[in-house]
Amino acid sequence: MKDPLDEAYLAGRRGAEQRIELLEHLLRLLAVQGLQSQ
Repeated sequence: MKDPLDEAYLAGRRGAEQRIELLEHLLRLLAVQGLQSQ
């Protein structure tokens, strides 16, 4: 049997990693736009 708490923890970590990747992507887009507008 798998521990449901372990499952929830892993799912939460995957979600957090996806949010971090999304934030990094948005920051990169903002940086590119900032460079282009100078």
